[in-house]
Amino acid sequence: MPDEQVKNYYELIREVPLESLLFIDIETVPQKATYEELSETWKQQWKNKMKRNLSEADQESEASVLYQERAGIYPEFGKIIAIGVGAFEKPSKLKVSVWGTCNEKKLLEQFLTIFQKRINKKWTNWNTSNGKLLKDALYIVGHNIREFDIPYLGRRLLVHGLPLPGPLQLLGTKPWENAHLLDLMQLWSFGDKRNFIKLDLLALTLGLTSPKSDMDGSMVAQKYYEGKHDEILNYCAQDVVILAKILLRLAARKTEENFEIESHKEWL
Repeated sequence: MPDEQVKNYYELIREVPLESLLFIDIETVPQKATYEELSETWKQQWKNKMKRNLSEADQESEASVLYQERAGIYPEFGKIIAIGVGAFEKPSKLKVSVWGTCNEKKLLEQFLTIFQKRINKKWTNWNTSNGKLLKDALYIVGHNIREFDIPYLGRRLLVHGLPLPGPLQLLGTKPWENAHLLDLMQLWSFGDKRNFIKLDLLALTLGLTSPKSDMDGSMVAQKYYEGKHDEILNYCAQDVVILAKILLRLAARKTEENFEIESHKEWL
């Protein structure tokens, strides 16, 4: 039945129709290629942000190194340069779409267009669910999606004056009202808030082979500023596929892992 409920996320992922899942991954980089390209105002803001990590002796040099390493993970100092979305058109076929661009606003507008089309049919179920887990509802799936991808997306949308779609309007909501966000890292942590595991390590732990052997997240900024955009698109697409495989493995749905993959990758 459309309004059939389940008791918890572990029961949900075993029973939810795959067509109800929307997998999301974003790639982010620092706003500028180097710390030295920042204005003096932004340099000072970065040093304020990193003050616990800077010594008195060589603040400029240390701030520069930290900018290269960390600026991309903060939405105030970074930007989104690629977004990957995956959805099962049928249980045996995952459609993966990845867009990238140097124009973040254009990328976010493209994401909103596709995202809205995907959520229209199933998002309305959440308006009357009172936070109960429903089989026939939209679930947005990611790795650390609650603490990284979704907050980052929301903040960058606000920076560009773009509207927040319903699933991203989280301010003032209670935890059970965000049940549509299915975070693989939280499923793995079992409530251990100190637990942080990278996506490729989780895949390896579960017996899945991650295809990302020649690139990791720390290399995205370098590839971006070197103009190696195709490598970023491929990396993001692989992330989306491994998200789907991890969910199926956590759900003990191993027989459904051999799905067909249709990919569309475009640098706008």
